[in-house]
This record gives sequence, structure tokens and C-alpha cells, in this order.
Amino acid sequence: MTHPLIIGHRGAPGYRPEHTLASYELALAQGVTAVEPDLVPTKDGVLVLRHEHDITTTTDVSEHPEFADRRHMAPVGGKLVEGWFTEDFTWEELSGLRCRERIPELRPGNTRWDDALPLLRFTDLLSLVDAHNRARGIPVTVVAEIKDDTYARGLGFDVPALAVQETRGFPEVPIVWESFEKGALRRVREAGHPGGLVYLLERDGVAPDEAREEEPLTYPAEVDAEHIAAIGAEFDGISPDVKMLLRRGKSRFGTSKGLAERAHAVGLKVFTWTLRPESAFLPRSLRAETRAEYGQWQLWYQAVLDLGIEGIFTDTPDLLLGLLPQGPRVPALEAVA
Repeated sequence: MTHPLIIGHRGAPGYRPEHTLASYELALAQGVTAVEPDLVPTKDGVLVLRHEHDITTTTDVSEHPEFADRRHMAPVGGKLVEGWFTEDFTWEELSGLRCRERIPELRPGNTRWDDALPLLRFTDLLSLVDAHNRARGIPVTVVAEIKDDTYARGLGFDVPALAVQETRGFPEVPIVWESFEKGALRRVREAGHPGGLVYLLERDGVAPDEAREEEPLTYPAEVDAEHIAAIGAEFDGISPDVKMLLRRGKSRFGTSKGLAERAHAVGLKVFTWTLRPESAFLPRSLRAETRAEYGQWQLWYQAVLDLGIEGIFTDTPDLLLGLLPQGPRVPALEAVA
């Protein structure tokens, strides 16, 4: 039986703060077949791993008085946000900051690593995966997301070109590229990288690089029966929000293979994001009493496995791997803590 890529989403952030060396090392130890970094630029054009440009709550930057004057408003994700942003710092400056848990209200245990773990560059992760692959002989893939490309381009950064350039020192590391903007994926192709191109999809809204068109298609419309063939003609895969693949009701949820089947019919591979066991991320019928408590995650994870898709993003790789027929392939979490 062929299993999907089990993708450590920013490492294994169910157990360690996301995008840290500790998080990625744990994901690799648990047996992932891929890891997913988010790429954002620094002032001097170094790509760092952060979920967004804004580092206000995910680092200790607010504790550094020498950077107080860099707090400002920036138009991120279609709205003004006040904070500190990667593009206002050199890599040398960012390397002196330390990471913090992004959702401490749901993962309070992860806060024990707050202010202890440094930020990572894209090249740091590529080096880690390259060494892991050489030592284990297992080709773990890097599924790299180009974040907020329209925003970055407005600042003068060509993140796809920077990303392709940074991979050139690691020719043996398999790379898959993903973005919520088709333009970013096209520029990866133009830069000459042979890796697969996967188009990310939200449940609603339109792609930022197409928002100014006269009648832009929404993300759901782009993959309906009328339009999905155009995606299949240009890209290798799609990666929709998991709630676009599974029906999620107030009292129950059910499997709906419609989108996955349409995508497969036009030659697209299907990834999906993101499996998390906390009740805040589960259908109502599977939740426990509190948002941070694990609910009946097994049913939700298994429903996604039953879709027969090619890649699944998860914050807890060990839990998803444990549902595969052969069971976990690596030591239990306690053995690598």
C-alpha cells in the first residue's frame, strides 16, 4: 500500500515551538517523510523560517530596547498590523532573537522553550534535512511555502528567486514548492528549479496576486468542475484546507471526496492542511470540554487518510504515523524528548 507524504508542518509544533531546530529535529525523529517551512525575507535578502513576516508574538523582539523604534504598522494579509517585521532586520540582528510559542493558550507546554531557541534560515533547514537523508538513506522532502508573495514583492523582494538560489547548495534534497499565489509558483519555474509546484487553497477569498483583476475567481471557484482543468494544466498539485475535503457539521462530519476526485481526474496530486489534535481544530462532534484538550482526533485523522490523497500536513506527526498500517516507524515521543 502506498502511503501519503506525512508532512511535519513547521516541524512538530504540537510538541515544540514551530520553525525551531528542536521542532524539525523531533519531526525527523518521529519519521516524517517531509517537512514544511514558511519562507520570509530579511532586510538583507536571507530567507528565514517564520509563519508570517510579523515576529511580534513569536519572538522576544519586544524585550530588545535597541529595536523599539522599529515597531510600526504594515499592510499584511489585507489589513494593517502593528508590530515588528522580518524585512526590517538583517539576518545578523534576527539571529540574536529567540522564539516563542505562537499559540500558548492551546499549547502551554511548549512555552517552556520560550526565549531559548534561535530563529532558523532556510539554508539551516536544508542542511539539517540533507544530513538526515545522507545518514538515514531516507529521502525526506522539503515542502517549502512562499509566504505573502505579493506583499514581499511590494517591498522589493523576489522570494521565489531567492529560494531557488538558496537550494543550489543542496542538490540532493527533494523540494516541493507551494504558495497561495500562482504567480509565485510560476516564478519558481522561471528560476529553473525542477521541484513540484503545489497551489494552496483557502476555503474562501481570492489569491492576493489576482485580487485586482476585474472578476477574480475565488479559491473554491478555481477548483470547481468548470475551472480545475486549468490548474491541472499548469501545476502538479493542489493543497486545500482540510475543511474543503471533509464535510464538517455541528453534530457530525463526513467524508466528501468530490474535490479530491476532481483533482485526480485532471492529473493533480492532492495535499491538505493541517491535522491537529486539539479540540479547537476539530469538528464539534469530536471535541473535548476545553479548546486545548485533545478530542477524538483519531476519527478526524483517519477520515483524511481515507481520502486517498498524496500528502497530509500535521502538527503531530507521530499520531498520524501511528494510524498507518505498519504503525510508528521510529521511537515513541518520550525516547526523543
